[in-house]
Amino acid sequence: MIMLSRDSFNKTSESIMKYGRPLEKALFQKYFRNGSVENIINEIKKFHNEDGGFGNGIESDFRLPYSSPMATSVGIRLLSGIDELQESKDVIKASIRYLETTFNKEMDGLLLQKK
Repeated sequence: MIMLSRDSFNKTSESIMKYGRPLEKALFQKYFRNGSVENIINEIKKFHNEDGGFGNGIESDFRLPYSSPMATSVGIRLLSGIDELQESKDVIKASIRYLETTFNKEMDGLLLQKK
């Protein structure tokens, strides 16, 4: 396995903490600096919509404010790493309900909804 040098890791860490969004910073803190999972949940919830899905740029290169299956899958993936907390489980359940209620069987895909 190829590993980053200490210098490369430190430069990457500095870059994330300087330029990253609060979500990436919270994730980095948890996985590399003993940060809290509560900080991650608080940041993830900023991307969670009332319909149970995720949007609002949770995936930094996909800026759609509305919920989408792709953005929701990102939210669920991030939360699944910290699913020991009930709050995390509750958001995952709401997200799964979103996916179930927006699936259109006739189209074998997403039911397009307007807000």
